[in-house]
Amino acid sequence: MEQFKSKLPAELLPKTLSEGPSEEEKLRQFEEAQRQLEIASTPQQLSRAKNTWAGLIGKAREELQQLVALSVGQLEHETNEELAALIAEANSEVAQSKLASGEREVLKYLEELFANESTFIANILKLRTILSPYREEVNLRKLTPAQRESVTTYLNDIDRLLEAYQTLGFHQPIAEASTTPEEVIIDADRVFKTEQFARYTDIIKALAHSQKTIDAIAEENATFQQTTAAGATQVGEMSLSSCTIRPPQHIARYRLQWTTIVKELNGLVEKAEAVERTAISDGRDSPRSSGSEVSISSESSRSSAGSAYEQAKKIGDSLNLEVGNKESIAIAEAQMKAAPRAGAERQAFALRKILELNLNTPLQNNSTHPEGKYLDPYLKTMLAQSYSDVFSLDRRGELVVNISVGHAKYGAIYEAFGLDTRAPAATFKLDPAKFNAETFDRLYKGADRLSGDANPLWLVLKSTMPVSETFTAEQKIQTYQELAAAAAAGQLGGTDKYIVALNLQKAAFAIATEHDALPAFTAAFGPDSELGRYIDGKIREHRSELRSVSIADIQAVEISKVEAAVAAQKESIQEKLGEVTPKLTTEPEDTRSLHQELSVELRRTLTSAKESMNALKTAASILQTSLNRPDADRAELAREHARISNELATIYDHGRVQSQLRSVEQRAAAKREEVAQLETLLRELKERCTTEEARLTTVGSTNATLKGALSEQKAAIIALQEKLIAVNAELDGLQITHQALSQEATALASEKKSLNSMLATLDTVLTLQAEKRELAGQLAETTSTLRSEREALSRANDELIHIRSSLDTASQESTRLRRQIEELTVSHTAKLKEIGLENTEARRQLVEEHSSQLQQLQTRLQRSEEHGSSLAEQLTTKSRTLEDRETELSRLRDTLVKQELAQQQLQERFEALTSTHHELGVQLHTQEEATAEARHQFEEANAALASLRATHHELMQRSERLASENGALREQIAPLQARVQDLELQLAARDEELRAARETASMAMAELQSKSSALEEATIEISALRAQLDELRRQQELPPPLIRDTVSSARAAIRTMRDGSEEVHAAPAKISFAEFCAQFKARFPKQTVTASKT
Repeated sequence: MEQFKSKLPAELLPKTLSEGPSEEEKLRQFEEAQRQLEIASTPQQLSRAKNTWAGLIGKAREELQQLVALSVGQLEHETNEELAALIAEANSEVAQSKLASGEREVLKYLEELFANESTFIANILKLRTILSPYREEVNLRKLTPAQRESVTTYLNDIDRLLEAYQTLGFHQPIAEASTTPEEVIIDADRVFKTEQFARYTDIIKALAHSQKTIDAIAEENATFQQTTAAGATQVGEMSLSSCTIRPPQHIARYRLQWTTIVKELNGLVEKAEAVERTAISDGRDSPRSSGSEVSISSESSRSSAGSAYEQAKKIGDSLNLEVGNKESIAIAEAQMKAAPRAGAERQAFALRKILELNLNTPLQNNSTHPEGKYLDPYLKTMLAQSYSDVFSLDRRGELVVNISVGHAKYGAIYEAFGLDTRAPAATFKLDPAKFNAETFDRLYKGADRLSGDANPLWLVLKSTMPVSETFTAEQKIQTYQELAAAAAAGQLGGTDKYIVALNLQKAAFAIATEHDALPAFTAAFGPDSELGRYIDGKIREHRSELRSVSIADIQAVEISKVEAAVAAQKESIQEKLGEVTPKLTTEPEDTRSLHQELSVELRRTLTSAKESMNALKTAASILQTSLNRPDADRAELAREHARISNELATIYDHGRVQSQLRSVEQRAAAKREEVAQLETLLRELKERCTTEEARLTTVGSTNATLKGALSEQKAAIIALQEKLIAVNAELDGLQITHQALSQEATALASEKKSLNSMLATLDTVLTLQAEKRELAGQLAETTSTLRSEREALSRANDELIHIRSSLDTASQESTRLRRQIEELTVSHTAKLKEIGLENTEARRQLVEEHSSQLQQLQTRLQRSEEHGSSLAEQLTTKSRTLEDRETELSRLRDTLVKQELAQQQLQERFEALTSTHHELGVQLHTQEEATAEARHQFEEANAALASLRATHHELMQRSERLASENGALREQIAPLQARVQDLELQLAARDEELRAARETASMAMAELQSKSSALEEATIEISALRAQLDELRRQQELPPPLIRDTVSSARAAIRTMRDGSEEVHAAPAKISFAEFCAQFKARFPKQTVTASKT
């Protein structure tokens, strides 16, 4: 940061940066935070240390970003390569800091994943403690049988959960300290896929299902509430419910945690790509190319995290589905308890409840109506309890049709529900989106050998279908119409039949409004329709305050739809204008800025590159001369060559310049395309404004605000179209400048290529010299190695002879000891026979003496054999070593021969190259003298050309002035008739002067033609010299771009003068001849003088 501050003016720095802590103080704070991290012994201390560290990192990053923003602003006013490099480095540091911060976030969330599981188990232990009194029979007797069974089951589930946790090994992924974060994620995903984890979560879901039951017991039973409240206080909880809520919360937390981890991992990939882009744009090695890709965000870890998220989502969705289904079934059972007992009235009651659900919550996910969100169990329960002759539920709660399988109605009912009778019953789900409207019509009206029963049940079930491609809004309105007719006929029960029809009319009106089906609604429920007259008549008859849908409502909807469409178009137009206006407001300035950037920055780059390249040409010539001196310092020459090569590589990057030119060209092309698109868009917006104004007028809308806004937008569009013209003009100027700079950059690249060829030749000479010295060193080293290997081989032979001698001695010693053992054994046997069996003591002493002697001999024999084995191994090892050394010696001999041959070939190449290099140097020197002479002649021709051009220009001005005066005199003839004679004399005199001037001009033109001939001869001579230089370039690869550029420019000037035009033919931009001469003089004199001196 101090480097940034030193490059920026002090007055630009805010107080937070100029008056804040020093760099030493900040470093001390970081060291203290790192120390706190290392010594933290408790989770609280570790958390505080992490927060302190993160705060320091965030503050440092924020200050660095402020300095970068200030530096970018400073670069807009002045060029500072060092500051630009600091900005690039700072951007890279910020990107890497964000990447490291993202890694820490992932680690934090992984830590929370395992910590939350431990916290959950601790809460379950608290819950078990709170309910532990009800493990005793005394307390259980205070509950009802149902409550007793629920509490006992709940406690058993808690015990099963804790046992499952013990065998699960949830924390196994973090058991080893050496485990990487990537391995932790993969192992955690593996845990989530195990059967043990599935059983573990099933038990948690069972506890979640029992939550409301346990909480209800606490509300109903005062003793239970008091006992559990005391237990909650004992474990530090507020109440029993604060613990029973934990299982469903924990199931949902799995999904939230893995969602966060997956999001952070994907963010890490984006941050790593940002670091890579920053490195590539700065010309540094990409972190990925150097093998430093972050393992925590690798493909395997992200895949495992996504898999674990899917598993957690599946677990959470299954719990929500189970809970929702239970609530939906409970609602259906509660409703049917309040239903009449009679069959027909009970059926009508169930149909009205289903219809109310469809009309009030059109099968949307409404949390206040779980029976709408989880419709399948609700419908099954309602159908089984109201139409028991047709439907029933099996033990698993699946719907069964109580009709003979062979009956036509059996298959039709399954078909209407969109179910396959061949599929298992467990897969039967009543989804209205899959219902079949045509089959419901067949069941209701009859068709295809199926007799209809006109049962309103089929119409009610059909009405639950959402509007789709197979069930249009018109068909749904028609279904409501049929249901309204059935309600008027009393088939849906109830006392106020017209109210059911009115509700169906309003529901149909909502469908028509939403899906633009007002004609179908008007025909079915309009004021002039049969149902419309019935509803209105019943409302008047009952003097009800209810209100049906009227013509005014229909017209209001039509007008509101048109106004909504116009308003939407207005917002769309306004949004488009909001996008276009800022662009067109700043577009001329942006285009002008782009033009200035191309004109200033690239010209400055090209000019400095030209000057540096001229200096490098001189240095390369000096280096080439120095190579011919035998006393030259080769190391110094190599350093000079490296310096020239490095500077040549850095002073002008043609690829970068061409890339910038292409970038500008692409940006200009994009701007042209964007301008064309904007023109088309503005034209379309103007037409849309006119169309929407006409629509408002057609429907008779009085919305003056929309009309005024559309008119204002039309005016704004016209104003923006005018700005597009200025942008197009600026883009044309940009194109001309771009072409000129492209030609100049191409010429400079050619010069750089020529100088690179020259440096390559010099590099070859230096390389051969270095190879020669290196090969000589290798030859001496190989000779020395060969000598040492021979000496080592001789020593190894001596050692081998010594070992063999020792081995023979050891073998003889072993043989002698074996013989002594045999003799001792024979002697012992003979002595035993002499003593006899009666003298036990003597026999014992003899045996002990024999054993001692035998043991000593065996020990010596064993040592001798071990010594012999050791010597044999040494012999084998030395033999192998000797063979290796002989092989190495042979290899060294071959290497020595090859190096001597290579040295000889290298010497021959070096001598040939030195001779060729000397000859080329002599030819180059001769050619440089010829080039200097040609430049001198060209300068003289250029000076003469400039003088003739000035004379020609002066004569043209005099001719124009005389013509102007002549015109003025002619204009004075009319008002001065009295002086006609005098004016004629003056006119004759003026004509005489004009003739003289024309003669002078003719003479000047003749002189100009003679000079042109001389210049053409000089051009021919220059062409001959150029051919010689081209021949030399093919031999030596040293092209003369300056002479080629000068000759082409001179030819263009001569052609311009000869044709009498004031345009430079080769230039893309039109300039006057005088301007060309001024540019020509400013460009070439210093170069030609320098070349002459060289």
